[in-house]
Amino acid sequence: MAEKPFGSIMNRDLVGTILMVLLVAATCRADDAARLVTITGETMGTIRYSVKLPQLPTGLGQEELQNQIDIRLKRLNGQMSTYQPDSEISRFNRYQRTDWFDVSHDTARVVDEALHIGRISDGAFDVTIAPLLKLWHFGPEAGGKLRIPGDDEITAAKARVGFAAIEVRLSPPALKKQRPDLVLELSGIAKGFAVDMLAKYLDSLDIRGYMIEIGGEMRTRGRKPDHSSWRVGIEAPTELERRVHTAIELTDASIATSGDYRAFYELDGKRYSHTIDPRTGKPIEFQLASVSVVADNCMHADAMATAIMVLGPDEGYKLAIARRLPVLLIVRKNGELVEKPTPQFQALLASKPEGSQWNTYLASLVIFVLAMLGMAIGVILSNRRIKGTCGGLAGLQDESGSAICESCTSPSETCQGIRDSDD
Repeated sequence: MAEKPFGSIMNRDLVGTILMVLLVAATCRADDAARLVTITGETMGTIRYSVKLPQLPTGLGQEELQNQIDIRLKRLNGQMSTYQPDSEISRFNRYQRTDWFDVSHDTARVVDEALHIGRISDGAFDVTIAPLLKLWHFGPEAGGKLRIPGDDEITAAKARVGFAAIEVRLSPPALKKQRPDLVLELSGIAKGFAVDMLAKYLDSLDIRGYMIEIGGEMRTRGRKPDHSSWRVGIEAPTELERRVHTAIELTDASIATSGDYRAFYELDGKRYSHTIDPRTGKPIEFQLASVSVVADNCMHADAMATAIMVLGPDEGYKLAIARRLPVLLIVRKNGELVEKPTPQFQALLASKPEGSQWNTYLASLVIFVLAMLGMAIGVILSNRRIKGTCGGLAGLQDESGSAICESCTSPSETCQGIRDSDD
């Protein structure tokens, strides 16, 4: 901050000193509001995570907090990652019996929610979809090269898909499959659960404000230091550039986005979405570019975003309306992106800046007006030249009409002489 120049010019003017204190205090408050503790890292292979909070909890440094976050994310991978051969899900997938298989409470909760989303979406979300992903070479071992399977192959793979053949028990936590060849793939819901898991941990530390993001899925709590809401951007579903399409205020809520504008294949001039409809066994072909879902918890938002993406702009919208969810669908139409928000999401877009923000603006204006008023009174009472960031001399002229002071950072001899005479 420009504390030294202010002090050297104004240290003999009481009103100017008061102004300086007010402005410095206002600047410091603005700086404090913008200053957040940010912790970043990687999880689930190459997915980036970010945790932002106004301040660290008492007695816990940033390095230790990140270490605790990483421990929890690593444990989650050990439960639900199909990339790890020794994870709970990988071992369950290899299990060739139809009796109960013991898992952690977290894994049972996630599978239970996944089955719930499968039921309310009429199978558009299905955590047993792995055989179809592998068939189309969308799985982790495919190497990113699309394969177009035949109808007979799709029919055979669909015979190994069906969430209704999975059972879950929460106490004691366990999973069971009615057919030994069923396997689970939780990538469509695990990121959301990871966000919720970190939120629960931060809540246990009595942290009243934060924003958590893992691979684009977000959850917020409380407010920022300036008492304003967390503001999150929804990315425009464009392939060639990354920009924000719209932004919403998010307080004590979660948001998840699903789209085909990043993950897709092109073969022989045809575009294939990376999202497969488990009911048809084929990639979706709608003009739906992206779906953003706001919900109380991120696990629900994550899975619902995928389900609505599979259902498409019409059936997906109907499901969002039926569930009374704030959802934004962005549809490609005649080369343009057209928004299709639910009424609940429209209410978020129409929300105005909160009173606390207006209070901040009003307080700043009052400080500025009072400061200017104080300077004017000081000048009148002391009959002295106004001293500002340029010594107040840049606008004064000599007998010939020339400016006395051209630059305060490098004042002329005349300008310096006038300053000295004031002292």
